[in-house]
Amino acid sequence: MEETSYNYLKIYEHLSILYAQYNEENKFNQKILKSVSQIFHSSLGVEDTINKYKFLKEINGSYVDLLIIDNRFGLELCHTILEINPKQRIIVRVKLDNNEFLSDFYVNGFDDFIYEPLTTLAIDKTISNISEKMDYTNLLARSLKKEEEIVLEYEDKLEESQRKLEQRSEFFASMSHEIRTPMNAILGMSQILIEDSTLTLSQLENAKTINRSTNMLLGIINDILDFSKIEAGKLTLEKTSFDLNTILSYIADMISFKTQEKGINIIFEIDHNIGKNYFGDPLRISQILLNLVGNAVKFTDEGSVTLSIKTLKDDTDSKTNIQFEVSDTGIGMSKAQLSGLFQSYAQASHDTSRKYGGTGLGLTISKQLVELMDGKIWAESEEGKGSSFFVNIVLEHDESADTIRKYRLPSKDIMSWRVLIIDSHLKSQESLKYLLKYFHIESHSAFNTQETKEILSKTRFDLLFIDEKMFDMFNFASYKEKTGIKIVVIEEWMNSLKSVKAQNDAIDELMKRPFNQQMVFDTLSKLYNKTNNAEIPESELSSKDKVKELGKHKILIAEDNLINQKVMRGLLNGTELELEFADDGLEALKALQNADELPEIVFMDINMPNMDGFMATKSIRRNSTYDKIIIVGLSGNVEEAEIKKAKESGMQEYLSKPIEVKALHGVLLQYLSASI
Repeated sequence: MEETSYNYLKIYEHLSILYAQYNEENKFNQKILKSVSQIFHSSLGVEDTINKYKFLKEINGSYVDLLIIDNRFGLELCHTILEINPKQRIIVRVKLDNNEFLSDFYVNGFDDFIYEPLTTLAIDKTISNISEKMDYTNLLARSLKKEEEIVLEYEDKLEESQRKLEQRSEFFASMSHEIRTPMNAILGMSQILIEDSTLTLSQLENAKTINRSTNMLLGIINDILDFSKIEAGKLTLEKTSFDLNTILSYIADMISFKTQEKGINIIFEIDHNIGKNYFGDPLRISQILLNLVGNAVKFTDEGSVTLSIKTLKDDTDSKTNIQFEVSDTGIGMSKAQLSGLFQSYAQASHDTSRKYGGTGLGLTISKQLVELMDGKIWAESEEGKGSSFFVNIVLEHDESADTIRKYRLPSKDIMSWRVLIIDSHLKSQESLKYLLKYFHIESHSAFNTQETKEILSKTRFDLLFIDEKMFDMFNFASYKEKTGIKIVVIEEWMNSLKSVKAQNDAIDELMKRPFNQQMVFDTLSKLYNKTNNAEIPESELSSKDKVKELGKHKILIAEDNLINQKVMRGLLNGTELELEFADDGLEALKALQNADELPEIVFMDINMPNMDGFMATKSIRRNSTYDKIIIVGLSGNVEEAEIKKAKESGMQEYLSKPIEVKALHGVLLQYLSASI
């Protein structure tokens, strides 16, 4: 009985019941019976009951497990059913005010009754009493079949869902590629205009607006593409060594125009325990932080946005739990807004979306990327008082010989320098003071001209950091001549005071804000080396200036789009590089075969007619004559599979369109500098 009861309970929900009504009645009995079994049918009258009984057998392959009939039908219906199926279990429903034919049922062996009013308890008890007499073969088979159908249904839905996600991901990747080609032309041409010294100030601003707007559009496209890749499970993380300062500089590059436009400050606060180099995915970490900082800037109209980086605790000797915090003095959020913050396409409100713009995908992507890194992300906020976003991830130290010494000053004498910071921005002052303290340098501060004069009249300093806006308020040239003080002018990230510095002997160095450890270290080192007449590398050169210094080198560019050819020519205009163009892969091969002097680098577009970049690269790699040629792939497809395919074909590097000028210059400097 115990085993039977167990089986009964296990498959009870798959019992099929046909309820034969004598006449139309209220729906109460049907509701009660439906609550007992998932497979419930009803009929009305003798003929309908017999027809439905046969029909259910045809469509299901087996008769119903239980037939419940009204006692007023009498024995005729029972006998008819038993002639069709002698094994049918029948329960007689008895109305208390009508016991007609009841004794006939007893005499003929029908002794399973349920009495009105029907209750689930009474029905359960009756079914339980007859469970030992029932044949479970069909019921078990049906139960297993039902479970199998459910599993197959979910598998089909899962496969369909996955297929749709992959189709959507492929669609976005294809669209991204199509959009990136014209965007490459817009970005490239606008960059060429920005570098044109003959433009008027108004024309220069227009060119910069085009360039920035295109970059914003590119950011939206990248967000959509990344979101679709994450949904389809196609996004994987890299593990490579990176310099945290490079990420900070990238964020400043991308966000500083907006902060200057809004008149707010962006501040970096880096804990002294933070290392210089770690292993991880620098691209995705940059993306997470840029999303958070960009969001903070978007919703802050006055005050500042601060990115703080600190260590929490070491998980092991080789790993560190790092917390990034982005805090702002913006509009803040309510508890309700916080609760839906990381959902796809979520904005604080419709008005917020309309006023501040954006796809609402940035935070969702950040959350998914952090979770891929096994990290945590959350937000804290108070409406009207700003917000703070936190990201905790574990990073592995890069313990290689090149990076184990974080920052080594050229002399301990620098630590004894007396430093004054003149800056009206308190947060900026505090950030620089903290970074100087890392190098064991104590500093003083002044907020205005009057305070500066008072401090300088009482104390002699070795080094002065001064905000560019305050430099002309004091005769520093005269003071420098008297004291020999070293002067560093703090300029906003998007500004360039090189021409001012060249015309003003009082300025020793320029340093951009927001500050990071590498910048302060470089500035201190250069000041010391200048004072001691030491040789220093010319790190102030722009990447374009450095490319100009490379001298003459032959470059082949395989690109079928004439506008993109023009962009590449414009971006490298002013250098001594000798450029040759081919319209497809076949022309590129012919150019190599006919060359008196082989090119050192081939920039190879992937999608070209006649012969694509992959086929052309494989053909080049089959000929040992071309072994020393560096091949750089160019494509609007940023899928990891495409990049992997490029490397497998024999390409050393891969640049995505629209081509970033710094990335292009970086490749040239990396491979051509070694050949000088």
